[in-house]
Amino acid sequence: MSNLGYNLDSKDKFIRALAERAGYTYKDTEHFWDCFTDLIEDVVAMDGCIRIRRFGELYLSHIPARTGYDGIRKEHIEIGPSKKLHFKFSDRYRQIVRKMGKMNRGF
Repeated sequence: MSNLGYNLDSKDKFIRALAERAGYTYKDTEHFWDCFTDLIEDVVAMDGCIRIRRFGELYLSHIPARTGYDGIRKEHIEIGPSKKLHFKFSDRYRQIVRKMGKMNRGF
């Protein structure tokens, strides 16, 4: 990335960096990104998962109903079932992070 730096902390910065790297226009890249995020929303809404080899997996887990404790009221409460969204990076990316951690510790 030439002049964008390493903090892609907004959709605009991310799209600009992706467009520059891919050689596409900002408008085309924004359209791709909007379609990509719409697809993710559709898959998640249908309780599906997205698995991309050498990148990662986006999936839902179902958390059953359970009994919890309300520390303020000092009583047990019933918590209904819920869903939790997860993203697990592939081994490839986890290894990159491990290597970076070792470099930062001076190994």
